[in-house]
Amino acid sequence: MLTGTSYFGNRNVDLVIEDLKAIKANSCNAVLHTLAEEDVEYYLDTMKKIVAESHRLGLIVYVNPWGYGGTFGGESYSSFMACNIKARQVDNCGNILPAACLNAPSYREHLKRWVDAAAYVKADVVFWDEPHFYSWHREDCHLPAKLKGGFSCRCDTCRKLFGERFGKDMPSQLTDEIIQFKSESMINFLKATTSYAREKGLKNSV
Repeated sequence: MLTGTSYFGNRNVDLVIEDLKAIKANSCNAVLHTLAEEDVEYYLDTMKKIVAESHRLGLIVYVNPWGYGGTFGGESYSSFMACNIKARQVDNCGNILPAACLNAPSYREHLKRWVDAAAYVKADVVFWDEPHFYSWHREDCHLPAKLKGGFSCRCDTCRKLFGERFGKDMPSQLTDEIIQFKSESMINFLKATTSYAREKGLKNSV
């Protein structure tokens, strides 16, 4: 049986080793190391050492794109989101949202570089953690009434793909066709990312 825990927030290898020993001593045989944009930019060789120490202790290593692009689980910052405004999600009112668009070609290329990083640190499994379109439409949310029931994404890329799929412009109000389009977009997104991870010798977990 696979038993593990997530581990994040510490990049001091000596201290990480002590924590990994405790994880192993508590009957875990796997560990999830978050691999955020910050790690790829500044701590990649450190992460490689942390993964190696995890393996030395007999732990299976998962990594996830922690907070990547604002489209995965996690509270880490996203430099991609900050520097690529045109690749961000747009709501049905035309507002640019704090999340990358899953259909944006530049974002998909950005995620390939993350997979390259996961392969570089020699992780065993990629955990695609909570991929999502930006969402805020719960009835109890504290937003102006005009924003409740809103949806994303309605950026130029999504509108183009929607038109190719359904033969008409994407409506500005949520419809069954938009829900279907979003589901198909998510499936397509995960097929692309998981296929590339397999090419790099990584296993996938969704």
